[in-house]
Amino acid sequence: MGLSFWRRTACKIYRVYYFSGYGAYFNLYYLIPKFLSRGKFGVYILLLLLTIFACSALIASGYYLNAYLSDKTFAQLFGREPSDFMFFFSRAALPSTSASMTLAMSVKLAKNWIHTEREKSPFKRKILNQN
Repeated sequence: MGLSFWRRTACKIYRVYYFSGYGAYFNLYYLIPKFLSRGKFGVYILLLLLTIFACSALIASGYYLNAYLSDKTFAQLFGREPSDFMFFFSRAALPSTSASMTLAMSVKLAKNWIHTEREKSPFKRKILNQN
């Protein structure tokens, strides 16, 4: 395991986890409160799709950074030609970015639902005890 391996690994971790994480964070803490919770569904969906595509493009571009940092050629590393950007974008980056955003949204919405249900619980008990 040489320096090249660690560079590729660090680059992969950075591009996948950080770009997906930044996209999920942007969605959860900016897009959802500003657009989805205010009922601006069309704008929210458009901006969410743009965020997913932008993060996916940044992740896919990391393959080129890996090849640059490595002592091997692009084709040796990935078995594809450098001109095949859409393969990396559509088969590797887009599904993982979509999945991470969906998972983050699901966790956040479940957390909010649980919080809301806990807040309702004392009121439900009070109403049931009055009857």
